[in-house]
Amino acid sequence: MSLNRKYQEIIDELEKRISDKEEFEFVKNKLSELTLLYIDSIEKVTEIRDNQINQNDRIKKLENKIKTIEDDIYIDEEEDDDRMIPQKKLEEGYDFEIICPYCNKEFVVDESYNKKDKVECPNCKQTIELDWDEEIKEEKKIESEEETKNVPSVAEDKEDYIQEDQEQNNSEDDM
Repeated sequence: MSLNRKYQEIIDELEKRISDKEEFEFVKNKLSELTLLYIDSIEKVTEIRDNQINQNDRIKKLENKIKTIEDDIYIDEEEDDDRMIPQKKLEEGYDFEIICPYCNKEFVVDESYNKKDKVECPNCKQTIELDWDEEIKEEKKIESEEETKNVPSVAEDKEDYIQEDQEQNNSEDDM
């Protein structure tokens, strides 16, 4: 049954029961006011619900964007590690990765630790002695090895030359 039809039935019933026309008009007007208030409240609730749905959609989109940004900025050190390390700091060389010799947990310390000679493992709480001179020597050694990988040594050139010369001589002898 439609709302308009039900409303009209109620008005008809009131008209039959209320003999005084002036009183009937009064009741009819008050019932109309009440009905309009009720409809207005329903519209407001519906509007609030729609706005909430829109806001939830916007929040989800923002959360996805933030997640994407976090994924771009942070790298996961280990699957079970809750901490995230800023990728930029690792690339700029401000952080140092340390592997605990007691529990094998890898963790990162920043450049302020290069003046200290001890650090505490965040996992097992053991004190680890730091030898920054050894770290610097190791880094220089790695850099030096990388630079010399692409440059052939004199011995390699000499061996190649001798081998090519022997091959030429052998082919001349065969003729």
